[in-house]
Parts: sequence; structure tokens; C-alpha cells
Amino acid sequence: MVAIHSRFNQAMKRKKKENPCVGDVGDLLLEMFDGEAGETFERAASTYCAKQQVALDALRDRRRKDLKLNSFLNEIEA
Repeated sequence: MVAIHSRFNQAMKRKKKENPCVGDVGDLLLEMFDGEAGETFERAASTYCAKQQVALDALRDRRRKDLKLNSFLNEIEA
């Protein structure tokens, strides 16, 4: 997911260089969601969603065991 969003971010930055006031991003979204790129996104999003609860449970357990990590996360989440 990070790689997909990074590519989209880079495309947005290129578009912003062309014109600081970005008005239309439809072409970028079509590139992201259409054809092979869309299939790649669909698989990545499916995997992300399927494993999200497991990751949240693991993070919750880790926060209980690691007070320094918990403190750091509380600070940045505030």
C-alpha cells in the first residue's frame, strides 16, 4: 500500500509543478484504479484489510508490554 500511495503522491507532485493550483486529478485516479494498476491496488487493499485486525491486535499487545512505545504513540496520536 505504501508503494502505491507513494507513486500517487509523486504523480500529484508532478502535476503540482505544472500548475500550483491542481484542478483536475481525474486522470491520476484513472491511472491508479484502472487496468493492471487497478488490479494491483485491489489485491493490495484486500490484503491490507484482511490483515488489519491481526496487526491492530499485535500492536495493542506490544503497547501493553512496552511502556516506552505506548508513551511515544500516545504522544504522537494526541
